[in-house]
Amino acid sequence: MVGKNDIDTSDLGKTFEGMRADISRLSEIIADLTKSQADQAAGKVQGAVSGVADTLSGTAARMAKSGQAIASDAQDQLRSVGSELENQITRNPWAAILVAGAVGLMMGAASRRS
Repeated sequence: MVGKNDIDTSDLGKTFEGMRADISRLSEIIADLTKSQADQAAGKVQGAVSGVADTLSGTAARMAKSGQAIASDAQDQLRSVGSELENQITRNPWAAILVAGAVGLMMGAASRRS
């Protein structure tokens, strides 16, 4: 016979089973939420990395284009200086010979000191 203060073990077992089921569902919900948050964070990181890569790629392309323009300008200037030098030599061949000789003498004197 069960009194007022006696606990019915079958009710207690059912309560524990219900608690176990609730805890199991709660664990699944937490796992799903954690996975969802991790997926969102991974997506954000991937987007940021992609954005940085695009920015770096654009910067590198602009720098390459700028470098090509500078090289082209330098080449044009070198051609211009070369043409001007050829014109000077054609107009004054003796001055060119004297300048070349002086440069040769200076280089020779410098190499003897070394």
